[in-house]
Amino acid sequence: MKTLLMLAFSSFIFKGCNEMGKLEGLKNSNNVQLHRLGEKSNDSLKTGKLQVEGYPVLQSYTLTGEQVNQLLNGFFNKKNYIKPVRRCEFLPQYALQQENKTVVLFELSYCPRLIYYGDSTIRMEIATSNTLKGIVEKIESGK
Repeated sequence: MKTLLMLAFSSFIFKGCNEMGKLEGLKNSNNVQLHRLGEKSNDSLKTGKLQVEGYPVLQSYTLTGEQVNQLLNGFFNKKNYIKPVRRCEFLPQYALQQENKTVVLFELSYCPRLIYYGDSTIRMEIATSNTLKGIVEKIESGK
């Protein structure tokens, strides 16, 4: 039974990472942005400020090719993911966009997980200890 569960988990991670492999196209894009998001509220919908999937954008970062590669390496690192176990609400902190199209919404603190919007929508849980947090912090600090 334990082996069967491990096989199911491995195929879930493999499928998710394979689907997210389409993120490779971001490497050739000049217009990739990382947005820090605020909480969704009725007031935020009325302000007319920049929003992503209904969440207000607090800060935007236009990524360099090197930053895109670092972020992609974090997204493709299978050690950054765990089997689905959380039941907490998804409150995304960040959005990755290519040419104003949302590619990934993700959260790294309260309930780490991501939603990838590709040919199909993939939801994956991010491990509490992951490399993505350090990559995003580096982007935000401007280093």
